[in-house]
Amino acid sequence: MGLLLLYLFSALLISFLCSTLESVLMSTTLSYITMREDEGYKPAALMKQYKTETEYNEAKEKVQTS
Repeated sequence: MGLLLLYLFSALLISFLCSTLESVLMSTTLSYITMREDEGYKPAALMKQYKTETEYNEAKEKVQTS
């Protein structure tokens, strides 16, 4: 029973973490990420890549459903 609860709480924790990271990615503007990249913040390049890929995929899905 304890193992089942451990699996349940770890799944909830991972789900919460993914949702939080996704909301941060979606709410951060591309101009802010670019500014941080120019300042030398190393993770900004990776975040910019994820952000542009996500926006591209969302636009592509909208065109396909129209």
